[in-house]
Amino acid sequence: MIDESHYELSPTDLERIFSSKIAPLVFNDAALSDRSVIILIGGQPGAGKTRASEEVLARHTQTRPIPLVGDEFRQFHPAYEQLLATDPANMAPATDAAVGRWVRMAIDYAREHRYSVLVEGTFRRPEITLAEADAFHRAGYFTHVVALAVPAPVSRNSTLHRAVADARRGGEARWTPLDAHERGYAGTPRTIAAAEVSDAVDRITIYNRAGQALYDGHRRGDGHVLDGAVTALEIGRLHPPMPSIARAWLDDLHDDLAHVRAVGLLQPEMLPLFDQLVDDAPVMAGYAFTNPASSSYAHAIDRIAAERSQLAADREHMQRSRSTPLEQRPLRSDIGRLIGESVE
Repeated sequence: MIDESHYELSPTDLERIFSSKIAPLVFNDAALSDRSVIILIGGQPGAGKTRASEEVLARHTQTRPIPLVGDEFRQFHPAYEQLLATDPANMAPATDAAVGRWVRMAIDYAREHRYSVLVEGTFRRPEITLAEADAFHRAGYFTHVVALAVPAPVSRNSTLHRAVADARRGGEARWTPLDAHERGYAGTPRTIAAAEVSDAVDRITIYNRAGQALYDGHRRGDGHVLDGAVTALEIGRLHPPMPSIARAWLDDLHDDLAHVRAVGLLQPEMLPLFDQLVDDAPVMAGYAFTNPASSSYAHAIDRIAAERSQLAADREHMQRSRSTPLEQRPLRSDIGRLIGESVE
């Protein structure tokens, strides 16, 4: 584990970077509307918030909300490039504190200027989301809470696939720790339950990963409860993927793990996610090949077993490496170079 305090920025530096770099970029094309709107969109990492945000923004052409995406602020941290090159698995935890402060500054800036905004989050802490809705509601905003109903295995695999796809292109391989995913997954239904009974929330919408609205409720006045949003979220999470989607899930898992090993990117911090994905894989194989007596299903199970054995070997290798004298270990900066070379 890294010492996250090593990457903390002073209040002066945080304010300077926000004022000189972030605010001019984010609010350059901001426009006012008759009634300002805040859209709070959330779900666990890998749920598909980026695509959902684009679809939601397309439906708000009159108010033109400005998307405030914390991940896009990470690049402004002075240690960002170094962390990507030498310790990509810990880049997010190291920059989380600064990103959180910058998102807070951006939200406050938007409310002070009455700009409509869309704020992405993981919904892991209901009190944070509801406090935000309340502050904007009291300022006269229309408040819209949007959540993504996505099965945990799908979003877990998406976090891995997104990072590997970025690495293959020579881009920013942003790794999401398993515990960050799990906190968002557990917190989302609690956040929606709190939103159902909060007078500060004017509308709740639940989408699945395909963009289908599973629930869309408007509050008719103070004291009105928006029943059914949590139920729609839970049902959406239980919906099994189509066989073709499940087969693609399995192929992506095996291909992505192979790539991680091939370029020397594997780190101990990634193993909990990989272990969980291999645990998820037999269920996905059942969706992919609905006849358990088929050779295709048997082959899928064999591949999963081989992956599990390989992860055990990976763990043993890393444990041996930790006992190797430091001067004999490869430089972690080689990881970034290898990613770039693998794209050529």
